[in-house]
Amino acid sequence: MQKKIFIGTTNVGNNTVTLAQGFRELGFEVGTADIDKHNKFYDLNLDFHLAGFQNSFKRILDAEKYLKNLSRSYQKLLDYDIYIFMASNSLLPGMLDIPVLKKMGKTVISLPLGSDIRHHESAKTFNAQYGHDYPQQLISDQRNTENKIISLALKGSYAPTYSKKLYNTRIAENYADVMLSAPCSNMLGVRPYIAGLLPFDSSIYTPKVCRRDKPVIFHAPTSRAFKGTDIILETLEQLEREGIPFDFFLAENIPNKEVLKALTECDIVIDQIACGKSGLFGLEAMASGCALLGCNDEYAQPFPFEAHPTIRITKENLYNELKTLLTNKSLRIQKAEQGIEYINKQLHTPKNVARYTLKAITRAAQGNYDYYPTFYFEHTTPPHGEVVPDHLLSLTSSLLQQYGTSEELLKGDLLRKQLGKFLSEGNIKKIPTWDTTSKVRCSWGWWDKKSTDKND
Repeated sequence: MQKKIFIGTTNVGNNTVTLAQGFRELGFEVGTADIDKHNKFYDLNLDFHLAGFQNSFKRILDAEKYLKNLSRSYQKLLDYDIYIFMASNSLLPGMLDIPVLKKMGKTVISLPLGSDIRHHESAKTFNAQYGHDYPQQLISDQRNTENKIISLALKGSYAPTYSKKLYNTRIAENYADVMLSAPCSNMLGVRPYIAGLLPFDSSIYTPKVCRRDKPVIFHAPTSRAFKGTDIILETLEQLEREGIPFDFFLAENIPNKEVLKALTECDIVIDQIACGKSGLFGLEAMASGCALLGCNDEYAQPFPFEAHPTIRITKENLYNELKTLLTNKSLRIQKAEQGIEYINKQLHTPKNVARYTLKAITRAAQGNYDYYPTFYFEHTTPPHGEVVPDHLLSLTSSLLQQYGTSEELLKGDLLRKQLGKFLSEGNIKKIPTWDTTSKVRCSWGWWDKKSTDKND
């Protein structure tokens, strides 16, 4: 019998809907859910809306008891075989249901989406290696001051404290069968994991390469600070003062349908000045026939391996890259056509990503991973005054004993410094060592390019 798949419970970038489409194309029965009542960017055509359900259980201390006594309207939530949870949100607050689902024999896939596991202090260190700042406006001075793990569980998944990010990471690492992510997000991880792949339905796009002499530039930030909008606007003003002809369209807080319509009439899209690779908006821009400037840091996010046509921008090179594109019509056309070629490779189609996700279950069971992270031990420490609950340190120690770590870390004293009493000398001797003979060094971790097969 074909397995049933559940996807939820945060619909960032319409990923829940798009990935569900891919599984349905493969013949699976799929259920979808969101914990938010409204989404200003997308229509929520989902099977379950869990805002009221989650609110009614905000003080759950016995998740197993409550899951066993669900009302009839929610009993269907437990009828699935594979659960794909996005953005560190699941059926219950704090992912308290995941251990119960595992007891019930379910397969769980964790698909964090960035800010739910990325702490700003770690991101500052990571981004600096690739010529990027981390926006000061996004940095919060909040601290976790309790040693009670339940207090973290009941905070929202995007709560900014270091301990909450660590909580989200460790719960996924400890209980999920598969974790799909990237180095530019999973900075607190210690368990080997598989590269995430963004689903994208290009069938709804008709690419049109505009060949204007006076190009139209488009920028649509969801967060001005994170996207580097102030730097982008300053650069555009400088180019305008120099007399370089262009028109500019800035879109904020508008539905995705309107963004897609605007893209069809643009020559150039500036996505963001950030670390990693351009996400959904970048794919939308390429599928529409626009030349794309954004993030394209190969070693911060090596996967997908295919040459990514995004023009990489930083605050230092934005002026030159943009000026070159504005004054070279043939280059604009070439970059737009390369973007269409990339989309036409079908790497991101919902069906391919669904197939890739299913294959990840087998790969994880075989110990066949893409990334072997060491950044957490080498470059992160809790902020001054932050209390990390003992339970999270204990989980970290257990993960090392189950999944191993690098030979360099075992030889040094970084593990002992981070974990203290939770990692005895006897336990250190039980930690497996990763076989890195066939790997290449990647972003303070190990990445095996040969291990990932994108298609069947």
